[in-house]
Amino acid sequence: MSAVIIPTPGRIVWFHATEHDGIARLNGQPLAAIITGIHNDRLVNLAVFDAYGNAQQRSNVTLAQPDEDRPNHAHASWMPYQIGQAAKTEQLQEQLQGGEGPFAETDGTSASETGLVNTTPDAPDAQQQ
Repeated sequence: MSAVIIPTPGRIVWFHATEHDGIARLNGQPLAAIITGIHNDRLVNLAVFDAYGNAQQRSNVTLAQPDEDRPNHAHASWMPYQIGQAAKTEQLQEQLQGGEGPFAETDGTSASETGLVNTTPDAPDAQQQ
């Protein structure tokens, strides 16, 4: 997978603490964290939960993207499920652009023209009455 997963507020990631980070861990497992602020696609602010459920904040945390080397310092990463979902989305987008797959436009009618896809962001569903 080559695409960058775009961070958004509220998304769950793993926080990889170091031994000297001062946050309770169990057996070296990553900790649950929620993205609370975004500087860019690779730098975020987090609410990190230690192994006992206590929340701590971390600012300017490196967010390792899939297929990138992970830093040696404390950082966040996407969970395997999220990486898998992003890969499926990327594959579907490629199929749609290449005219393949179950949602390919075979009769010249696009999904938005049939009403299957709402192309207007934040607009109420056009078929609701």
